[in-house]
Amino acid sequence: MSTVFYGSSTYVKAKVRNTGNRSVNVRLDFWLDNGLKQYYTKYLAQGSEFEKTFSYNPGSVGTHAIKLNATATNCGYSDIRTGTVNVIKAVPGSVCNSNNICEPFRGETQENCDDCAPAPIYKETNVII
Repeated sequence: MSTVFYGSSTYVKAKVRNTGNRSVNVRLDFWLDNGLKQYYTKYLAQGSEFEKTFSYNPGSVGTHAIKLNATATNCGYSDIRTGTVNVIKAVPGSVCNSNNICEPFRGETQENCDDCAPAPIYKETNVII
């Protein structure tokens, strides 16, 4: 089980390998709490592989179920992997470590930590003389 702070985004990474004897079309589904959140499709030659990362915000405080389902759509083979993510509420005042690095996995946000202040926007100007 992974743990993240409420309001933070996290990710799940899948590595899919075609171990069959023919090329396939693969559909990779990412589920959160029994709801399909994202999917990705790819043609995968025999013996080849790919990695896909799904970024997401798990939402409310508590334990959430995650599921990855890889299906070879032209032959019906499917492989499912499951896990959980625990979302906890950050304790106010104890999150920001003032190291000038925004660390959302610790619960730092723009609202509670100067480390996450937006970077200044600089506009480039061309002067022709």
